[in-house]
Amino acid sequence: MDETKAKKATRMNEELLIEQYPHVVPSSLHFLPNENKQAVTITCIEEGCDKTREVRTSDLFQVKRCEVCTIKSRREKAKVRRASKKADAASETDGE
Repeated sequence: MDETKAKKATRMNEELLIEQYPHVVPSSLHFLPNENKQAVTITCIEEGCDKTREVRTSDLFQVKRCEVCTIKSRREKAKVRRASKKADAASETDGE
């Protein structure tokens, strides 16, 4: 494949990625030769956070936040889950 066809294929691929994943930074698609994978840069979806993160294209469907906001989000989910379990346990003991 000559250089122009390769660039066109990359550009078309990037356009499809941006269409499907709006948090992808335009013109950030690149190839990682040591991993033999493509990667892009994304912006965090959290309001007020403008941090970016490099992600493999195969992981785009599951990565939407920067590393800091991902940790905060996981902690918040865990806190809600623990509170829910605590409330369920309390309601079971009250019902007996």
